[in-house]
Amino acid sequence: IQPAESKSIVRLRFEGSSPATNIIGGERLPGIVNYFTGDSTEWKTNIPTYSGIVYQQLYSGIDLLYEGNEGQLKGTYTLAPGADPKDIRWHYEGAESARVDEVTGDLVITLQSSIGDKERITIIERAPTAWQDINGKRTPVQVRYAVNSVNGLGFEVVKYEPHHALIID
Repeated sequence: IQPAESKSIVRLRFEGSSPATNIIGGERLPGIVNYFTGDSTEWKTNIPTYSGIVYQQLYSGIDLLYEGNEGQLKGTYTLAPGADPKDIRWHYEGAESARVDEVTGDLVITLQSSIGDKERITIIERAPTAWQDINGKRTPVQVRYAVNSVNGLGFEVVKYEPHHALIID
């Protein structure tokens, strides 16, 4: 008897994000892809590929880059001078719970499996890092995940210079 395959659906939703967000491709890659699904009128061919995608102005003064890094999906927020990191808020629809691991600082998202109450699927987002480039010097900034409400998430940034760009990785 084969064990049942566990499946779960989760959607990341950005709370309070700008409806005018522009999504563009990152660095163009040399390959193309083709999708041959359905009948030939639905086929998609010669689609360019990119190293990532950028959500421009996801929040006022805040861009988000998603890219692959060593087989993992990685998100990097770039905050313009004056942008507020507290504006960055999201939640996972379909998640049973979200918590910050006290030891590692990682975000642990638990999903309910489709095969019953005993099976759980866990997604781990590694602890964030942050920095600012000030006068040609990279200055580390203390940052951690914050659970704001039932599965409502964001960042807590400690002591940074708001008149300089901030990167949260």
